[in-house]
Amino acid sequence: MTDLVFPKPPKRNRKQETLSRKRELAAFRHQVLAADGHKCVAIKIGCKCKGRLVAHHIDFRSHCGGNDIKNGATLCELAAHYHVHNGIKIGGVLYSGREYMLMILRSHKDDKGFRWQAVMEILERRYGDGD
Repeated sequence: MTDLVFPKPPKRNRKQETLSRKRELAAFRHQVLAADGHKCVAIKIGCKCKGRLVAHHIDFRSHCGGNDIKNGATLCELAAHYHVHNGIKIGGVLYSGREYMLMILRSHKDDKGFRWQAVMEILERRYGDGD
């Protein structure tokens, strides 16, 4: 009986992969901020908009959310983005980060344009009926 010999996989160029990922995220950020007019989308629900703007992934990348513009929303870093990840207390009621993001997205439900319709489809697919 002979021993099986498997060829070694090709070496990965981690530096190139990191650079490629950074370029992809920069393009995602640019597209999302431009689509939202360089304004925090949480302003519709009373965000005071503090800090620089970030492109937030609606479906987290860790949950297989991609870098497609339909999966992004512009949030201010020190208020809305923080609360999307950590929760928020509004009127004595504590909302989880997910609930807060749903509130933000629902505030745009009647907005016209391809992007918000696509975002609502992601919301419905991910969390149910979206209402």
